[in-house]
Amino acid sequence: MFYESFPSPKTFYMTRSWRLRFLFLFIIISTLLVVVLEMPVPFLWDVGMRKLGILFVFLCISIPLAIILIEGLCMYLLIKSIKHIVTSDGITFCSFGYRIYTPWKNITGIGVRRFGIYSPPVLLFRHRAIKGRIQDGIKQGNAVVESRLGLGKNDVLDALPLLFTVPKNWQESELGAYIKYYASQTFSTQNT
Repeated sequence: MFYESFPSPKTFYMTRSWRLRFLFLFIIISTLLVVVLEMPVPFLWDVGMRKLGILFVFLCISIPLAIILIEGLCMYLLIKSIKHIVTSDGITFCSFGYRIYTPWKNITGIGVRRFGIYSPPVLLFRHRAIKGRIQDGIKQGNAVVESRLGLGKNDVLDALPLLFTVPKNWQESELGAYIKYYASQTFSTQNT
């Protein structure tokens, strides 16, 4: 799938299949929370109804509901933050509390790296990303990583993940077409 024009900046958000996976995770966690939180209710029912009456029933419903709403808000903020931003200068991957940018000329090929529990395809860097602000990296033409949570010793600084915003056959996706257009060198040295 090739495009005649590549407008930039272009933002790629989480795919439908990944959103469904997160929704499924939300349902499982919510169900487990309700089950765990409601387990003591039968044992406390007699005592609670006699002493607290309607307040007891309200608490049994409202506390799990409040926790599920907070969990849903956290899941929404997590999903909303995940994206790839493509400009004519480079590409940025954003997730909750973590962003990594590299200019197109710094990309040498395609490989696989471990990001948490996933081992997605990645764009490999010629020069590792340095800790800093994304805006500074764009101005200076350097790969930069920005993390609000702090960087650990296992953080990947030499690759940008192609995760969450692209399908399994990412080379045939719209983001894949942008990468082929702006960094054609990545496909001449493909490692996967």
